Amino acid sequence: MQVNGQEMMFTSFGPHHDKLKSQLQWSSTDGSREYTLTDTRNTVQSKAELLKIAGSLTPQ
Repeated sequence: MQVNGQEMMFTSFGPHHDKLKSQLQWSSTDGSREYTLTDTRNTVQSKAELLKIAGSLTPQ
């Protein structure tokens, strides 16, 4: 998927991954940095909310 023209990978985890619920990963535009947002079963962010957070962290 893309956010602000930036390619991102969204992963949804099943119950066998302990507390992990979902994860959003992407690289900086120059490829020098990797970013990860992780949602656990103890948090309430939806996929849309993670995308909104990522959008606020990437250049527009």
